[in-house]
Amino acid sequence: MIAGILDYSIYVPKYRVKVEDIRKAWGEFLGTGVSEKAVCYPDEDVITMAAEACMGIVKRGIVNLEDVKAVFLATTTSHYVEKELASTLTTFLGISKAYTLNLGYSIRSGTSALIAASTYVKSTSEKALVIAADTPRSSLFESIEHEAGCGAAVFVVQGKTDDVVAVIEEFAAESYEVLGDRYRVDGEERPRSMEVRAYNTKMFREITSKCIKNLLNKLNRNINAYNHIIVSPPIDGGRISMDIVRSIGGSPEKVCMPMISNIIGDCGCATPLISLAYVLDSSKPGEKILLASYGYGGGCDALSISVTERASDLQNRKLKVKDYVDSKEYIDFKTYLRYRNLAK
Repeated sequence: MIAGILDYSIYVPKYRVKVEDIRKAWGEFLGTGVSEKAVCYPDEDVITMAAEACMGIVKRGIVNLEDVKAVFLATTTSHYVEKELASTLTTFLGISKAYTLNLGYSIRSGTSALIAASTYVKSTSEKALVIAADTPRSSLFESIEHEAGCGAAVFVVQGKTDDVVAVIEEFAAESYEVLGDRYRVDGEERPRSMEVRAYNTKMFREITSKCIKNLLNKLNRNINAYNHIIVSPPIDGGRISMDIVRSIGGSPEKVCMPMISNIIGDCGCATPLISLAYVLDSSKPGEKILLASYGYGGGCDALSISVTERASDLQNRKLKVKDYVDSKEYIDFKTYLRYRNLAK
C-alpha cells in the first residue's frame, strides 16, 4: 500500500453548451465523444473551481482541514506563468502552514499530483490534499476547443488505512518524446497540435499500454483482476481505450465509458481524477480500479486502487459526483463565445 483515500469531491460549473448548438451555429463540430460540455462563468477560473471542490470536503465534515499538512495542486491553465497558486488556496482554506507543491505542463499532472502526494504521506504519516483543476481552451478552428470543458477534483490522502474509502496499492509510469502532440509554447494562450493523428494515436497506444503492463508486472497481476478500468483522456470517444485494454488481454467491457467527458467535456488534468471520483461513487467493497492517465508529449501514469468496506458508508452521502454533473443550466452559442472569450 502507498496511501489511502479518505474522501474526495469535485466541482463542475453549472453552465453547459450543447454540441448540437455549436454545430448549428458554427457549421460543424470537430470533437468526438462529447454531447455537451461545462463552461466557466467569466469570474470562474482554476482557483475558484479548486476552492469549490474543497468546500465539498468541508461540507461533509469527514476530514478536518486543519489536519491537512500538504497541498498538491495541478493545472495546465493557470493565469500566471510564474506565481504560486497553491498558496492562494491554502490561504482561502485557512491552512497556510501546509507544505505546497504546484504541478503543471501536462494533463497527466493530475495523477502525477496524486502519486506525489501518496508518496509524501507514506513517508510522513500526514494528510494531504490533491487538487486538479483545469479549463483548457483553444481556437474554434481546433478540435481541442470543441471538446474542452472545465472542472476540478480534490482527494484527501493519508499514509495509513484507517477509515479510508480506497487504497492506492501501487503506481507505474512510462514516458517517451512524442513530437507534434498537443502542446502550448511560451507566450501563447491556447494549445495546438500539428494534427499528425495517426502517429500521435500510435504513440498514445504504445505508451499507455507499456505503462499499464509495468503496473501489472509490479503487482504480478492480470488485467482481468480489475473491475473498472479508466483510460484518460478517452480519445475517440473511448474506442481507443478499449483497444488498449483488449491488446493487453483484458475485457473491453470493463473500460469505464467516458460518460463524464461526454457531458462535461475534456477537463484537462482534472479529467482522470473526476472520472476516478465518479467510479468510486458506485464501486463495491473489494473491487479494484485501474486508472491510466496519458499526458500529451508524451507520458503516462497508471495506478492500482482497491475499494474498501468504508466505501459503502459514503455512497449515500450528499454532494456526489452525479449531483454536480446533473446541476446545470444551458447557454446558447453566443453566450458560450462570450464566457470563453472567443469572440475576438
